[in-house]
Amino acid sequence: MGQSIRVLFVYDNEAALAVRTGMLNRYEGLDVTATTDVSTALRSLDEERVDCVLSGYALAGTDGIALTRDIRRLFPDLPVILFANNLSAGRIETARKAGITDHMSVSVCQTSYDQLVDRIRAATKQPSRQPTHASESA
Repeated sequence: MGQSIRVLFVYDNEAALAVRTGMLNRYEGLDVTATTDVSTALRSLDEERVDCVLSGYALAGTDGIALTRDIRRLFPDLPVILFANNLSAGRIETARKAGITDHMSVSVCQTSYDQLVDRIRAATKQPSRQPTHASESA
């Protein structure tokens, strides 16, 4: 098997972040690290190989759109997926203009995780693989 897709997950809710990161790490070929701190996220991009950033909308002191702008200044081709609920069409358009690669609504169902992983793989141009936990669900 090739290298795992390294995903940096930036989200404002530590408990939800831990659960969602655990779910994503169960998929074969994904290596997800997580932080609630934007400064830590940006530092990680400088210090580690990251293939895709998954970001919530509301972040401490900022939002996923501002984070995307910061990422684009430093890493113009790094895929960024905005993972958030209830975004207005205007905010989605602003996020697209800022440079998000994709966006997806937050959900805890297994199908939603499967779709999110498919989007991560598509954004990083990796072949689709099934989760290693086919019988488990969120």
